[in-house]
Amino acid sequence: MRKFIASLDIGDNTIKLLIAEVSKNKFNVLNLSEVDSKGLKNGLIVNPEQLTVALKDVFKKAEDVLGISVKKVIVNVPSNEAKFI
Repeated sequence: MRKFIASLDIGDNTIKLLIAEVSKNKFNVLNLSEVDSKGLKNGLIVNPEQLTVALKDVFKKAEDVLGISVKKVIVNVPSNEAKFI
């Protein structure tokens, strides 16, 4: 059974999704998809609807190329203004 890992980077300019296959404690990058970021300003969500569309786009792009469905993802969150509850 193949094991994949996905990492999502949400930035003000771009949103990137990297998908790699894990094999024998090594990572083999299979795809790096990128879309223009929308709905963010200075690391803060200013338009959730636009951000949702951009996130769906980056996932669809990667999933279409690889023919897989991403179920779990590691998310990189900018910490300059982020507040966690």
